[in-house]
Amino acid sequence: MKALFKKPNMEAEVIELKDELSEYQDLVCGGIECVRMPNNSDLLMIVNDEGKLIGLGDNIKYGNDTLNGNILVVGDDSENESFRGLTDTEIQQTNKYFKDNYIEKEKPVCEIVFL
Repeated sequence: MKALFKKPNMEAEVIELKDELSEYQDLVCGGIECVRMPNNSDLLMIVNDEGKLIGLGDNIKYGNDTLNGNILVVGDDSENESFRGLTDTEIQQTNKYFKDNYIEKEKPVCEIVFL
């Protein structure tokens, strides 16, 4: 099925994947948590359920918070209690959401030490 995959500080890419838990876990590097897309309740963002706790990098703004680590976006097929692939329109909507909620990578701060 067609999905969107976004790493921190990178643009999202369209990928093909199997509807298998192990594949989702591999892509988000651990246990999964599903978060609804604010601009389309038919879409889910699959993230690492401990991403913030284990220090995965900020990816996008989400309300007053952030989502950390890799993000996988799929459609919600609630009638069949499963996920579904994305349409081209959903991919465009999600890419716009990602661009509107992009977090710029923090630039290193030069520390001056006076002796």
